[in-house]
Amino acid sequence: MTRPRRGRWAHRSRPMDTVPLLVAQPSRGIDIAATQYIHSRLVEQRANGTAILVISEDLDELITLSDRILVMYEGSIISVANPRVSSREALGLMMAGVSSGERESPAM
Repeated sequence: MTRPRRGRWAHRSRPMDTVPLLVAQPSRGIDIAATQYIHSRLVEQRANGTAILVISEDLDELITLSDRILVMYEGSIISVANPRVSSREALGLMMAGVSSGERESPAM
């Protein structure tokens, strides 16, 4: 008896013309005009139905490009945030491992 190929099934469940796009640090080390061009192309692709995974340390870039932000800390996803609702401060604290209700107290 042969085992079913799960990866093959998952691939077939997507429309054939849809290819996900993985982008890591899309604006690191480039000028403002090039950054704007790349961002506009990514937004255009998203509007055309392309699934895009953006990996970046630039919070402003993530807020601009994302529908959802998965925040990782020490190798684990600790939160899924809506960039239209979440404040920069809240997202920054999550990135530092501070949960939404906690604040680091100043050293005494």
